[in-house]
Amino acid sequence: MNIYRIEPISDKFGMLELSSKAITDAYGDLGYEDLREAEASLADSWPDCGAALYDYHSVKARELHELPDLYTWNGCFLVLSDRAKRELEDLLASFGEFLPFTLDAQPYYLLSLHNIVTPKPNQSEELVENGIPVGIQSLAFNLPDIGAPAVFKTDFDYFNHVYCTDQFRKRVMTSNLEVGITFVSELAYHRP
Repeated sequence: MNIYRIEPISDKFGMLELSSKAITDAYGDLGYEDLREAEASLADSWPDCGAALYDYHSVKARELHELPDLYTWNGCFLVLSDRAKRELEDLLASFGEFLPFTLDAQPYYLLSLHNIVTPKPNQSEELVENGIPVGIQSLAFNLPDIGAPAVFKTDFDYFNHVYCTDQFRKRVMTSNLEVGITFVSELAYHRP
């Protein structure tokens, strides 16, 4: 079974920022970490918030308005347009919950993943430089051939990514969605 690390195409779509005030008001100063680690429902405490895409490659950040149907936010959240949610909900709903927000006045959703997969301990190793974790040296998962989650996260990488199986990748690749993500087969990575 092939497993992929999902990465945003930030060179084209920029960086997604949700209203930090709304998140901080709802979850406190450490809210972003709490959200990433959540395994239970966030729906009761989820704030009404907006978002924007920004290009940070220039000296002065500028807001971008080309909207992908499928993207990521804060590492381990999938971002879905209303259209993407309708098209993929049957595949994704059992792995987490959809949290609404607006992007350029359009309805969007974060998929907060509740399922955490533990990697194979003898085939997974952190990349450490000067005593500080800076990435993943090697990473492998032992998933069943039948019944494996289409998407998941892991605490091994401190919830920095969404991972998926061929089932999700094939579904996305055959859709007519504006895809703002890429599927990376090399699970190991080094933080820039």
